[in-house]
Amino acid sequence: MKKSLEPVVNDKTEILILGSMPSDESIKKQEYYANPRNQFWKIMGQLYDFDPTISYAARVEQLLRNHVGLWDSLESCERKGSSDSAITDGTPNEIGKLLDNYLSINTIVFNGKKSAEEYDKHIERFDGVKYFIMPSTSSANATPFKKKLDEWEKINT
Repeated sequence: MKKSLEPVVNDKTEILILGSMPSDESIKKQEYYANPRNQFWKIMGQLYDFDPTISYAARVEQLLRNHVGLWDSLESCERKGSSDSAITDGTPNEIGKLLDNYLSINTIVFNGKKSAEEYDKHIERFDGVKYFIMPSTSSANATPFKKKLDEWEKINT
Protein backbone atom coordinates (compact mmCIF):
# COMPACT_ATOMS: atom_id res chain seq x y z
CA MET A 1 0.00 0.00 0.00
CA LYS A 2 1.43 3.38 -1.01
CA LYS A 3 0.45 6.57 0.80
CA SER A 4 0.27 10.15 -0.44
CA LEU A 5 2.22 13.04 1.05
CA GLU A 6 0.69 15.77 3.19
CA PRO A 7 -0.82 18.67 1.25
CA VAL A 8 1.27 21.76 0.58
CA VAL A 9 -1.18 24.64 1.13
CA ASN A 10 -1.64 27.79 3.13
CA ASP A 11 -4.43 30.30 3.67
CA LYS A 12 -3.50 32.13 0.43
CA THR A 13 -3.58 29.07 -1.83
CA GLU A 14 -5.87 29.63 -4.82
CA ILE A 15 -4.67 26.92 -7.23
CA LEU A 16 -4.42 23.31 -6.04
CA ILE A 17 -2.39 21.02 -8.30
CA LEU A 18 -3.33 17.37 -7.87
CA GLY A 19 -1.19 14.48 -8.96
CA SER A 20 -2.49 10.94 -8.78
CA MET A 21 0.00 9.37 -6.31
CA PRO A 22 3.63 10.32 -5.67
CA SER A 23 6.33 8.23 -7.30
CA ASP A 24 8.32 5.80 -5.18
CA GLU A 25 11.20 8.30 -5.21
CA SER A 26 8.91 11.10 -3.99
CA ILE A 27 7.54 8.89 -1.22
CA LYS A 28 11.05 7.93 -0.15
CA LYS A 29 12.26 11.56 -0.10
CA GLN A 30 8.90 12.94 1.13
CA GLU A 31 9.07 15.54 -1.67
CA TYR A 32 6.59 16.14 -4.45
CA TYR A 33 8.00 15.44 -7.93
CA ALA A 34 11.36 14.22 -6.62
CA ASN A 35 12.25 12.25 -9.76
CA PRO A 36 14.69 14.50 -11.65
CA ARG A 37 13.25 13.32 -14.99
CA ASN A 38 9.81 14.67 -14.05
CA GLN A 39 9.39 18.10 -15.65
CA PHE A 40 7.09 19.51 -12.95
CA TRP A 41 9.61 21.80 -11.28
CA LYS A 42 11.02 22.97 -14.61
CA ILE A 43 7.51 23.96 -15.71
CA MET A 44 6.73 25.66 -12.38
CA GLY A 45 10.03 27.55 -12.59
CA GLN A 46 9.03 28.86 -16.02
CA LEU A 47 5.50 29.78 -14.92
CA TYR A 48 6.51 31.50 -11.68
CA ASP A 49 10.00 32.77 -12.55
CA PHE A 50 12.24 30.77 -10.23
CA ASP A 51 15.24 28.49 -10.65
CA PRO A 52 13.93 24.89 -10.54
CA THR A 53 17.27 23.68 -9.13
CA ILE A 54 16.91 25.55 -5.82
CA SER A 55 16.25 23.46 -2.72
CA TYR A 56 12.95 21.63 -2.38
CA ALA A 57 11.92 23.88 0.52
CA ALA A 58 12.63 26.98 -1.58
CA ARG A 59 10.65 25.59 -4.54
CA VAL A 60 7.69 24.89 -2.27
CA GLU A 61 7.97 28.41 -0.86
CA GLN A 62 7.92 29.83 -4.40
CA LEU A 63 4.72 27.93 -5.17
CA LEU A 64 3.05 29.07 -1.96
CA ARG A 65 4.17 32.66 -2.61
CA ASN A 66 2.38 32.37 -5.96
CA HIS A 67 -0.79 30.98 -4.30
CA VAL A 68 -0.20 27.44 -5.63
CA GLY A 69 -0.59 24.28 -3.54
CA LEU A 70 0.11 20.59 -4.10
CA TRP A 71 -1.60 17.37 -3.18
CA ASP A 72 -2.85 14.16 -4.80
CA SER A 73 -6.22 12.81 -5.80
CA LEU A 74 -5.47 9.60 -3.92
CA GLU A 75 -4.58 9.19 -0.25
CA SER A 76 -3.45 5.60 -0.81
CA CYS A 77 -3.41 2.86 -3.41
CA GLU A 78 -1.84 -0.42 -4.41
CA ARG A 79 0.83 0.11 -7.05
CA LYS A 80 3.89 -1.85 -8.10
CA GLY A 81 6.52 0.69 -9.10
CA SER A 82 5.69 4.31 -9.92
CA SER A 83 3.54 4.05 -13.03
CA ASP A 84 0.05 5.54 -12.90
CA SER A 85 -1.17 2.65 -15.05
CA ALA A 86 -0.32 0.25 -12.19
CA ILE A 87 -2.61 1.99 -9.66
CA THR A 88 -5.36 -0.18 -8.17
CA ASP A 89 -7.60 0.04 -5.11
CA GLY A 90 -7.29 3.80 -4.75
CA THR A 91 -8.67 5.61 -1.71
CA PRO A 92 -9.28 9.34 -2.30
CA ASN A 93 -7.83 12.19 -0.32
CA GLU A 94 -10.36 14.36 1.51
CA ILE A 95 -10.38 17.15 -1.06
CA GLY A 96 -13.74 18.48 0.15
CA LYS A 97 -12.45 18.88 3.68
CA LEU A 98 -9.36 20.67 2.36
CA LEU A 99 -11.52 23.06 0.35
CA ASP A 100 -13.68 23.71 3.42
CA ASN A 101 -10.54 24.60 5.41
CA TYR A 102 -8.89 26.67 2.67
CA LEU A 103 -11.67 28.78 1.19
CA SER A 104 -9.31 30.68 -1.12
CA ILE A 105 -8.81 27.60 -3.34
CA ASN A 106 -10.84 28.27 -6.47
CA THR A 107 -8.99 26.19 -9.08
CA ILE A 108 -8.01 22.53 -9.22
CA VAL A 109 -5.41 21.49 -11.77
CA PHE A 110 -4.91 17.82 -12.51
CA ASN A 111 -1.34 16.86 -13.37
CA GLY A 112 -2.30 14.31 -16.00
CA LYS A 113 -5.41 12.37 -16.95
CA LYS A 114 -4.97 9.67 -14.30
CA SER A 115 -5.27 12.23 -11.52
CA ALA A 116 -8.54 13.49 -13.03
CA GLU A 117 -9.83 9.92 -13.52
CA GLU A 118 -9.16 8.96 -9.91
CA TYR A 119 -10.67 12.21 -8.64
CA ASP A 120 -13.82 11.77 -10.73
CA LYS A 121 -14.13 8.11 -9.70
CA HIS A 122 -14.32 9.05 -6.00
CA ILE A 123 -15.16 12.76 -5.64
CA GLU A 124 -17.81 15.02 -7.13
CA ARG A 125 -16.64 18.24 -8.70
CA PHE A 126 -17.43 21.28 -6.58
CA ASP A 127 -19.52 24.25 -7.71
CA GLY A 128 -17.53 27.46 -7.99
CA VAL A 129 -14.22 25.65 -8.60
CA LYS A 130 -12.51 25.79 -12.00
CA TYR A 131 -10.94 22.54 -13.19
CA PHE A 132 -8.10 22.00 -15.66
CA ILE A 133 -6.57 18.75 -16.90
CA MET A 134 -2.96 19.40 -17.85
CA PRO A 135 -0.54 17.09 -19.63
CA SER A 136 1.34 14.94 -17.16
CA THR A 137 4.77 16.29 -16.28
CA SER A 138 6.04 12.72 -15.93
CA SER A 139 8.89 11.59 -18.17
CA ALA A 140 6.56 8.76 -19.24
CA ASN A 141 4.54 11.40 -21.13
CA ALA A 142 6.45 11.89 -24.39
CA THR A 143 4.78 15.23 -25.18
CA PRO A 144 7.52 17.79 -25.98
CA PHE A 145 8.39 20.16 -23.11
CA LYS A 146 7.33 23.32 -24.99
CA LYS A 147 3.90 21.85 -25.71
CA LYS A 148 3.47 20.87 -22.04
CA LEU A 149 4.54 24.35 -20.94
CA ASP A 150 2.12 26.03 -23.36
CA GLU A 151 -0.75 23.99 -21.89
CA TRP A 152 0.31 24.58 -18.27
CA GLU A 153 0.41 28.34 -18.87
CA LYS A 154 -3.41 28.23 -19.07
CA ILE A 155 -3.68 27.77 -15.30
CA ASN A 156 -2.75 31.41 -14.76
CA THR A 157 -5.49 32.87 -16.96
